[in-house]
Amino acid sequence: MESNIFRVLRVEKDEVMMCRYLADLLDPRGLHPHKTRFLESFLRDVIKLKKTVLENAQLERTCVMTEYRICGERRIDIMLTNPAFAVPIEVKIDAQDQPGQCYDYDSYARNAPLVYLTKWGTPPSPWSMTAKDGTILPNDKIRLVSWVKICDWLEKGSEIPIQVRQYTEAIRSFLSGAGRQAEKEQICNVLEAFRCEIEQSAAKHRGQLEDPEFFYHSYQKWKNESLTAFCPGLNYHVKGVVFPQQGRQMWFRIEVSDDGHLVAGFCLMNVENRAKVDTAALTANEMKELRRFLDPLIILPNNWWIVWRFSNGKQDASRGDVPNFKSMNRCAMHLLDEEKRTKFAQEAFQIFEDQLLGYLKPFSERSCD
Repeated sequence: MESNIFRVLRVEKDEVMMCRYLADLLDPRGLHPHKTRFLESFLRDVIKLKKTVLENAQLERTCVMTEYRICGERRIDIMLTNPAFAVPIEVKIDAQDQPGQCYDYDSYARNAPLVYLTKWGTPPSPWSMTAKDGTILPNDKIRLVSWVKICDWLEKGSEIPIQVRQYTEAIRSFLSGAGRQAEKEQICNVLEAFRCEIEQSAAKHRGQLEDPEFFYHSYQKWKNESLTAFCPGLNYHVKGVVFPQQGRQMWFRIEVSDDGHLVAGFCLMNVENRAKVDTAALTANEMKELRRFLDPLIILPNNWWIVWRFSNGKQDASRGDVPNFKSMNRCAMHLLDEEKRTKFAQEAFQIFEDQLLGYLKPFSERSCD
């Protein structure tokens, strides 16, 4: 595996250095053989420049500058100028906003928005958008872009230059260390998307699932009470499943496991002591009870699970198509985007229905073997 030059030089969190490489990619006369390839896709796909402006621009005439000097000794991180447009780009990794910064930079934009690039696409502070006289810059004058979006954009397509891939890896390295709170909010947003999906799903309407009497490691409590334990999840009691053991219930649960992966499955809960039942220690008679409610083809007791699946429907997450919220892999970072998160929850829950909920036996078949 080749060394990542950005990480070797320890510049992955250096805004100036990271800006210089991004600016060079955008420069038609940069130190790369791609001419206007990156510039055109950036203007079209990332900042959504108006089609009429893009069509009339001769992109090869674009001048790209870093640390562009303006009045008051301020410098715009990246400045794109063209006879048809001008795009100021303010970049943040760890730096804080300055008073009136975005308000002042917007005056240098022409036929384009001011681009505000941050780790997660968060908006600038009110003081950055406010002039000395109290005038406030309208929100629609700013295009919010995240470093996650930059990774998505640069990795689009099948042929990605090695140096560009190293650049996106360096970006992910500082995103993965962005802090526990950002990680927590991301996890809760994903589980909330699943909750919304379940509320609208056919499984909910068929009466299979209901809210339990208590919530085991619920993501809501985990978020609001700043709990340190991992495994936040979304819990549902499987209706109509009755065991001879007092207080025992079957639950369907979606959770972020202690290694950071998103999984779902069935588990047994003891609602009297509010603890999971160790399914690896189930007796033959208890296993027989399980087969009354669940197709034995998928029953595979493992620690607390009767059966479980990753969000790809498999018991294998090695392909990178399962989000991991500890390593913040590419799949997890994609879910920072609300639209992608909603689509992911829809598709993953369909998999859970097919691979898990679909194996619940109908009430009419739940007789003793």
